[in-house]
Amino acid sequence: MKKTLEINVAQCDMRHITPEVAGQYKRLVINAAAVLTSPAAESVLQDISVTINAADILSVPENAEVSIHNGSYVLDGAQGAQKPTVLMVNGRLTVEKSAEHSLQNYITIRVNGQILYPASLAGKLPMLQVNGRTITYPDEAMLLKTNAVIDRMFLLRAKEGLYYAPRSVILSDEQLDVQTLKQKGVCFLAPKMFVAEELLEDVLPLIDDTVDISVIPKGFAYLQGSQELSLELLRTKGRKIYVSGDLLLREDAKEALAQLEGCQVQGKVLLPEDLLEAFLALRPVYGSVTTYQGVLYYELGNAVADAASLALHPSGATYAACGVVRLGEDISADTILKKLRFIECGVIECHPTQQNAVNFRGKDIGHVDSSGAWTQKHSPQERDDVQVINAASYTF
Repeated sequence: MKKTLEINVAQCDMRHITPEVAGQYKRLVINAAAVLTSPAAESVLQDISVTINAADILSVPENAEVSIHNGSYVLDGAQGAQKPTVLMVNGRLTVEKSAEHSLQNYITIRVNGQILYPASLAGKLPMLQVNGRTITYPDEAMLLKTNAVIDRMFLLRAKEGLYYAPRSVILSDEQLDVQTLKQKGVCFLAPKMFVAEELLEDVLPLIDDTVDISVIPKGFAYLQGSQELSLELLRTKGRKIYVSGDLLLREDAKEALAQLEGCQVQGKVLLPEDLLEAFLALRPVYGSVTTYQGVLYYELGNAVADAASLALHPSGATYAACGVVRLGEDISADTILKKLRFIECGVIECHPTQQNAVNFRGKDIGHVDSSGAWTQKHSPQERDDVQVINAASYTF
């Protein structure tokens, strides 16, 4: 008996599928971010039962090379393709000015994440599709890291000219010798800059007028990205903190909060309900603040909320920034209303009788699924009539 072949991947290359291979299955189900086909493959697919769920379906010649890179990848003058090529990058693609004559053999470029290229190449890149962020930078600029910290080592190596960072430039050291930067003729360009208050007056002439500047108050330690408040953090960074991302306080953060003397948070603050008053007493600066109830389940890929887990936490539970939360049918809607909270989760799977309560207790939820379809579609286990393949990529 023929089975259904279900493939769950990021990239699926179907260009070389043959009638013989396709004929082994009664049906093909392809769930992918990107699917590559060819004229020959499309002819084969016309004669079989096939379902393709993809964000991008691209038809390319059978003899074209497919170059896939995960993470950071750089295109420069030395890396031109020698034959027709499809370039797929999951992460960050940086195109340098020297790459202009190396792009001729690229049929198309697909980026899931971020692409960074010089302004002079705008309109000259091959067919480009970006699922994420596109950034152009001045041709004359020297590239820095995404979030570039200007420190003593930078001072020693700096050259005259414009430096560009895709996200931010950070001058947080109050003792930094700004005069050396001036003498070397250094300038900065970035969407955002974080500058210590003590340096601001001297640094302003080095910053492009379009840059958004945030001032780090005197005596505050700059912390890059999201942070979790703890006694260890205060021991190493001091009792006044400036956080460029989000700040998380767990249930046991009461002692650390009592020692905190100053707090500025560019992003969101997530903290227990019973610590809110003490936090606000610091007169903090923040983007937004959200409280949670009971024990916190944070940034879990998959989480389960059922009667057994709730029995361990009489005060309730909050699921925040979790990928998938599955609710047991043994939890009533009334229990959900009294003991559960859901914050910025991707998918919450529940019984139809629980859906209204989940919606009421949820904030910024991607999707509430009470049908069971999501579980069936993404289940990794094989059923009697289905062969399932889960992988990063698959080629027929």
